[in-house]
Amino acid sequence: MSRFPTKEEDSQASVAAVWRRYWRQMRSRKGSLFLILFSYGTASVLASAVVPWVYRFLIDSLSVNAPGAIAEIAQIFWLLAAIILLYNILFRLGDYFIVLFQTEIMRQLEKTVFAGTIKHSLDFFADNFVGSLVAKA
Repeated sequence: MSRFPTKEEDSQASVAAVWRRYWRQMRSRKGSLFLILFSYGTASVLASAVVPWVYRFLIDSLSVNAPGAIAEIAQIFWLLAAIILLYNILFRLGDYFIVLFQTEIMRQLEKTVFAGTIKHSLDFFADNFVGSLVAKA
């Protein structure tokens, strides 16, 4: 079976074929994919689950009239600030890694398509109009 559709085959690529090409490129960059998922996942858990839990402790400490409550409130406040700083850093790292990941994959897909395009003969380009060429690439 050839890599590119023949004239008899449908010139439109199927969704499964497109995903196979993307997946082939993503598999070669497993480390970046893991860092993206880890940083976004950890940051999301910190932002949506841990911060409200710490707020609960802060509110509970504020409502108690104990002699050592001020020190406990200060400790909880600094913990909250550290968690917020950490999840913001993780979100920014995820953004950075996803930009690198996307540009590497798009560059490699472009090289793959160009390599396939230059393998065609002159008759292929003479017999097809531009829209058909884009669909077949």
